Amino acid sequence: MASAWRNLHRGVLTVGAFSAAATATAAAQPPNQNATEAPRYALVIGHSRYTAVPVLPNVANDLADMCATLTRLRFTVTCLADLPTRPALLAAVEQFAAGVPPGASAAFYYGGHAIQVSGENYLIPVQAQSGTAQGWLPQFVRLSEIFQITERTRAGFQFIMLDACRDNPDAEEPPPSRRATTDRQRLRSLMDAVRGGGRFATYGMAAVRDAPPNTLVLFATGAGASAYDGQGERNGPLTKHLLLQMPKPQQSIDQVVKSVIQAVGDDTERRFRQRQSPSLYGTFNGEFCFNGCPRSLQQMEEERKRLQELQRQRDERQRRESAVVPAL
Repeated sequence: MASAWRNLHRGVLTVGAFSAAATATAAAQPPNQNATEAPRYALVIGHSRYTAVPVLPNVANDLADMCATLTRLRFTVTCLADLPTRPALLAAVEQFAAGVPPGASAAFYYGGHAIQVSGENYLIPVQAQSGTAQGWLPQFVRLSEIFQITERTRAGFQFIMLDACRDNPDAEEPPPSRRATTDRQRLRSLMDAVRGGGRFATYGMAAVRDAPPNTLVLFATGAGASAYDGQGERNGPLTKHLLLQMPKPQQSIDQVVKSVIQAVGDDTERRFRQRQSPSLYGTFNGEFCFNGCPRSLQQMEEERKRLQELQRQRDERQRRESAVVPAL
């Protein structure tokens, strides 16, 4: 996918989480016929049960459903829920990256809270808590650190999905529930603490400018904006539509992403009267399909020539056999 298309779409993608800090691994051996069928690996991380910032109920569903879908799509999947600390999150990514062979296809999905501070994106472990910026930031994980680790895999293609910054911004709930009011107060307290020392901080991701080569990064919404958590439904809007689009046969990665961006926008505008627009960053000029790629014109032409050659050989063999005169 060309970088020019990247400039038209900007956003964030988040992962779901199971209820405990449990792990589950499911393996499937994909056929290895061409570049689009290279071995597939996925790391799915979901942070739901936060202790100092709002709980994200739908993330647990998102994690379970994303793990199941990627397994059906022939990924070797590692699923991790509610990683408590920065070292735990970094160790999980390191371990995953170490198991991805060069040339493989890799997917990374994160669901949970994230913020940007002075243009730097941070993912938040579930047990992070403190009252000052100096106490908060060392507990977070920079997205750029994730990039540095995954780049070492030398994967042929990487798809990073961040369904983060989840909230129900401007949701029509008059009067707001006590829980919703408390959740917003907790988020404001986090922002106020991180802004200490003159930092700029907001609950929303900054545009990505340092994605690794052959990597696409999908955000659930636009830079600096919050994403809906899927109020009243099983999944958040981004994850919901990824789960619907990825299994469709013979869709390229760019078709999947374009369909997801359009569907999320239409869905949230209809339900909340406010459009959530996922964003895409990075570059990838190769071919990747979750559920089989359509044959290209070149492949069909090569197949036609191969069949023609087989027919020519059969005709030639029959001609030679018919020319032989039986001995008297």
